Amino acid sequence: MPPLKSFVNPKKVAGRVRRQLDRRTVRDVDVRGVHVRMETRSRRERERVDAYLSKEPGTLDWIDQVVKPGDVFFDVGANIGQYGVYAALKAGGTVTVRCFEPEAANYEALNRNIALNALSGTTTAYLVALSDELKLGALHLSGAADAGGALHQLDRVAENDSGRTQGVLAISLDTLVYDLGLPCPTHIKVDVDGHEEAIIRGASRLLADPRLLSVLIEVNEGDDPIRLAFLNNGFSVQDERSSAVGSASVNVVFQRQ
Repeated sequence: MPPLKSFVNPKKVAGRVRRQLDRRTVRDVDVRGVHVRMETRSRRERERVDAYLSKEPGTLDWIDQVVKPGDVFFDVGANIGQYGVYAALKAGGTVTVRCFEPEAANYEALNRNIALNALSGTTTAYLVALSDELKLGALHLSGAADAGGALHQLDRVAENDSGRTQGVLAISLDTLVYDLGLPCPTHIKVDVDGHEEAIIRGASRLLADPRLLSVLIEVNEGDDPIRLAFLNNGFSVQDERSSAVGSASVNVVFQRQ
């Protein structure tokens, strides 16, 4: 009798096990009537999915109000993609979405979530950090090496710093749009845990572009340069509320007048 292993293809067995595990870690969530599928392999991913409706309802409100068919939506600091994916699904595949996430575990999960929701035709993720210059930098990682984590910092020690760093390409919004040919965004969400001012410095040309209609950005106390950059380019404050439960920062929506 031939050995048992001759009847078994190890690659096929591994593939079946992987698919079974994947099915157990995928969550189907109803987000304001939109069916969203999200990967939940880590505790932090599960927490983000559990808090989909409660963590930042203002962000969902803004997406519901402003994103229209034909728009271009930039998600800067996309994490695992819950808001970029929601914007794409809410518009029924009629919106171009570009997601930017520099942390590798989050980026992997982000791409899984794009694929899970059959959005690869309209939604693209980039493993880059947004800043005010083109450079190679070090992303200092906060906490465990699991997808769903946040508070990572570019070129400075992170809160709850893990001692681990990740090499990353940093680039400006102006370079992406006017030099590298990404479509000009109609709306931008920016949530990068303290690096927002550098991103706005790197978007001086974009802020003056009339095609950009609104920006939701997390602003900390004392971030007057961010507010002035928008006000000086014809934007006004349309909404301002706490960015998350228990957070001292606020999400500010700037709308072009």
